[in-house]
Amino acid sequence: MVVYQNIEIPSAVEPAPAISDAPALLFPNPAKDFIYIQKHSTYSEAPVIAAFLYDIQGKIVQNLTNTDLQQGIFTGDLQSGMYYLKVIQTQQVSVYHFSKM
Repeated sequence: MVVYQNIEIPSAVEPAPAISDAPALLFPNPAKDFIYIQKHSTYSEAPVIAAFLYDIQGKIVQNLTNTDLQQGIFTGDLQSGMYYLKVIQTQQVSVYHFSKM
């Protein structure tokens, strides 16, 4: 929210949550061949409905399974750049970003 002349204006870009507020952490970042998810106490144990990897342009580059999320996500065939992981659960949607070397 931005305040201008005592008027609150919604901001298009909200600040990112602190790492301690995020439900999980992706590592290593930057990634080489795999990335892994380290869950925090705020991570919902609700079932994962879907998970996707997106490139910086918003194109889906991988559809992921629960097994991928539990055992590690293979990134060896991705080009170098920025990517986003979107995890959709019944109670929440989480988006994480990482770099691929």
